[in-house]
Amino acid sequence: MIIPRAHGCCTIFLGSKNWFKEYFAENPSLPFSSTGYIEGRDSYVREASITGVFGLGKNYEEYVKLCGEENARYILETLNSNLEEQRDTKVVFIESPETQRLGHADKCRMKAQGEGEQFLQLQGDIRIIKNLQHHPARGENVHEWRQKSLLFVY
Repeated sequence: MIIPRAHGCCTIFLGSKNWFKEYFAENPSLPFSSTGYIEGRDSYVREASITGVFGLGKNYEEYVKLCGEENARYILETLNSNLEEQRDTKVVFIESPETQRLGHADKCRMKAQGEGEQFLQLQGDIRIIKNLQHHPARGENVHEWRQKSLLFVY
């Protein structure tokens, strides 16, 4: 089994952990999009939600049933404190040469600007995906850059 060493899909779309760190280290919840996110979805961006990851995305009524009104209010106030103030007004679109011809970056730019968001387009690279397809056979010399970007489990 071969697993990409990546923070998430954003790293895979950019093609490098270093590029991910360069663009997203200071803004880990910055909304981003790519061809896969804009095709066939209502939303044109993927927004990180730590509450969803940890199963905390319940509404007020659900929390009341679980732990009472006072605790429900506290949980929602804590989880949502200053959420709008913390949200960045930038939208990042990661474009790869393989999908550029589809024009999704332009669609994302128009939607973002229509909502008053600043649009930033980054050049993506699908090298991690290509490396998953063309992995070295067992026993072959594995280059250092492949070892840094892929985890081989035998």
